[in-house]
Amino acid sequence: MQIKINKGMSIFLLVVMVLVGVLVPGGEDRAYADVSNPDAKITMFYVIVPNQGNAYGTIDEANKTIVVDVPFGTDVTNLDSRVYMTGVDFLNEYEHHFRSTKAKEAEWGDLFEGIDVERITQKFIDENDDHINAYYRRAFNESYIRTNGDIDVFLKSFPDLLEYNEKPIRVGRKDFTSPVNFWVYTGVPSDSPMMYKVTVRVSESKSQEKSITAFGFAGMNVNTQVATTIDEANKVITLKVPEGTDVKALVPTFTITGTSMMTDVKSNIMFRTNASQPIGIFVIPVTIPVKQVSGKTAQDFTNPVQYDVIAADLSRSTYMVTVMIGEGAKKITSFKFADLNPVVTGVVDEEQHLINLEVPDGTDIKSLVPTFTSAGGSVHVGNEPQVSDTSSQDFTNPVSYTVEASDNSTVDYSVIVSIAKAQEKSITAFSFEGFNPGVTGAVDEENKMIALTVPYGTNVKELIPIFTITGASVTAVELSSQRIVTPVSSGKTALDFTYPVIYGVLAADQSVTNYTVTVKVAENPAKAITAFTFAGLNPVVSGMVDEENHRIVLTVPNGTNIKVLVPTFATTGASVKVANKSQVSGTTSQDFTNPITYAVVAADDSSVNYTVTVKVAAPGVLVGDKTAQLPPKDDSVVVNISDISGHWAEMTIKQAVKQGIVKGYEDGSFKPDAIITRAEFVTMLISARKPALSNTPLSFTDLQEIPAWSKQAITQAVEAGILSGYPDGSFRPQAKITRMEMAMMITKASGKKIATDVNTGFSDDNEIAQWAKGAVLTAKQLGIVNGRGDNQFVPNGIATRAEAVTLIINLLQVK
Repeated sequence: MQIKINKGMSIFLLVVMVLVGVLVPGGEDRAYADVSNPDAKITMFYVIVPNQGNAYGTIDEANKTIVVDVPFGTDVTNLDSRVYMTGVDFLNEYEHHFRSTKAKEAEWGDLFEGIDVERITQKFIDENDDHINAYYRRAFNESYIRTNGDIDVFLKSFPDLLEYNEKPIRVGRKDFTSPVNFWVYTGVPSDSPMMYKVTVRVSESKSQEKSITAFGFAGMNVNTQVATTIDEANKVITLKVPEGTDVKALVPTFTITGTSMMTDVKSNIMFRTNASQPIGIFVIPVTIPVKQVSGKTAQDFTNPVQYDVIAADLSRSTYMVTVMIGEGAKKITSFKFADLNPVVTGVVDEEQHLINLEVPDGTDIKSLVPTFTSAGGSVHVGNEPQVSDTSSQDFTNPVSYTVEASDNSTVDYSVIVSIAKAQEKSITAFSFEGFNPGVTGAVDEENKMIALTVPYGTNVKELIPIFTITGASVTAVELSSQRIVTPVSSGKTALDFTYPVIYGVLAADQSVTNYTVTVKVAENPAKAITAFTFAGLNPVVSGMVDEENHRIVLTVPNGTNIKVLVPTFATTGASVKVANKSQVSGTTSQDFTNPITYAVVAADDSSVNYTVTVKVAAPGVLVGDKTAQLPPKDDSVVVNISDISGHWAEMTIKQAVKQGIVKGYEDGSFKPDAIITRAEFVTMLISARKPALSNTPLSFTDLQEIPAWSKQAITQAVEAGILSGYPDGSFRPQAKITRMEMAMMITKASGKKIATDVNTGFSDDNEIAQWAKGAVLTAKQLGIVNGRGDNQFVPNGIATRAEAVTLIINLLQVK
């Protein structure tokens, strides 16, 4: 059989002529029955109602109508539908999938050339712009077909067969607000298409359905954990849950045929009286119906609960739901300390019948009140009944809780309460004692930094801090030597703070917090003028320095030109200025016609002003150097010290060298501004006083730290009663000597009687140790020591080698 196509013939007409009957809903969708099948018709039709299922139509074949009834409230504007037709038997059929490709040079040809058309069965053909899908009973060699009137398509059959299963024809989503027409073609050219009118009707009657068809609890298996009985006749639902179940907050899951389900909740409503009556508030108990949501709304089933199911027509059915706990239940299902902050919840080990709780550090566990839930008749500790949130217990040792079931069987739970190890690990205070005033660190808790500044001259290599911590112990790391020190004790452990020290505070729970401690040495605060002379005059004129009032007075010979005098001065400060101009000793000249203010600036930028007044002697008055000088031991001795030229103590140092009191260093220097140690000072002092030699052995606890070159002098000083050491038995030879320690040794070396229970007259008398006050006063009266600015003695101040030599020379002038 051959069918010829005329150019321009539409593919739609071709398909109608040669293929199966066509189903055209709305004139758009196509489905095909067997060729030459005059009995083709619709045998089944249904629409899919969301959340309801399929609604099947009633087919009136005589009048070609289909009526589909859908439930009340159905949206018919976008319903999906399905259709079954006769004439095509799909059972045990096979399909061949043909997908065409565009042939650029193909000519118009025969449709299905060489194919036995009567052997073709097809479910449908989808027409697209570039391909046709066809389903065949058997395989053919090859076929040609024309689509869209202007594109040649080449079809080849696939060699393999695939089993095909019957499926309904999907028509697609349609708006059934008005009836929709469907056309069925028989495939017989002389037959007209048959039209079916499909009408979808929405029920106007509201449903009276209002039953509970299923009831369970969220989280429980309805087959193994919950036994549910629904007595529809008496509207009673009974559920049995496992022993140990807390029925106070169960979440029901349910299925109903009505529109909603409600239950009553008891509450209170408060009313206030109006203004014309005595003021008062009345509380009226009420019952409020609350809508229930399956799987979400919790309910207390300690007592039976009433549920009302509401139908679409607003009628209702009332069900009574009762929950029973299985017999023999005897479990503690939860255990916590709700009064603690945060709440501590126990871990219940049902297999071992153990309950473990860990409370915060510091919790008093001798009177804790637990909150617990149980499945069973009662809970006891010993013979005492236990009430959740009420009964307290001492949990110092494990406590046995006995749960008794309704059948009198029991089980014991051991409740163990442990105290968490402390996590605290902070440094709350850090300071150095022995300084006046004391040195206290600023603790930066956020950055874990501690900074301290110690007085000028402090030896930071062996500082002993006082600190307070919240942790268990402290370990320190010296960055200067990478030495690890553990444990570190407050007030005992000396560390080298030349570089920052890391303090690690260990908590009881073994966690660690590191603090970086940085110690800075203050700049030198010294700012005194200790000597002021006119060395260019003959004789030399030396000024009298009134340190208390910061005044210097000099009297020069009559006839001296005081407008261009060049002073030579000694200072402990960093610089000296007049009218903000730097002064150089022995170089810078001044006009002393009027008093001049010399400002001495310390290394720490503090300053003090001295008023220098120069007087001219009357005619005939001899003016000489008023400073008492010891005769040199040997005037022929030449002092050759490399670093004292121009120093304020140059002459004093040279005198001490000539007297054999001091020596320079091996490199030819004296280091006049270096800090002097206790061993060095004692050696100088003994060299000046020269007490009798002694062979008495020293008994200091730190004897091994005393340099060999100073042992003889220290032995003589002890024998002469000049020094006795510290209360702990040590001498501390390398420690820096303080001003009050020097005053004590100098005064003892003078042989003068030392006063007791006195006031030294210095403004900082209260800072001078009681044991040193008499020596300081005596040295002051002898003219050996003077105060510093503001009449302060500065008892803990540190002396230089030049200052020590000056004190010793002053001592030798005492008669």
